Amino acid sequence: MVVNFLIGGFTFAASLLAVLVLSWPDVPWNGLTFGAPVVMVGFMVLLYPISKVVWLTVDVMLRPVTQEELH
Repeated sequence: MVVNFLIGGFTFAASLLAVLVLSWPDVPWNGLTFGAPVVMVGFMVLLYPISKVVWLTVDVMLRPVTQEELH
């Protein structure tokens, strides 16, 4: 779950920064205020399977699979 929040949070921050930079003088504040939380929750749901794969990859890197676990 932590990996999901980290991936989603960093992606959201990067997207927010991109929207601010690309539309700087006329930033759509109302759209960001109401749309950003909805998009972030949906994005976190979509990223859940990817975050599980990332976590399993880190787990296998830190604790390699043994022969006993393969049988």
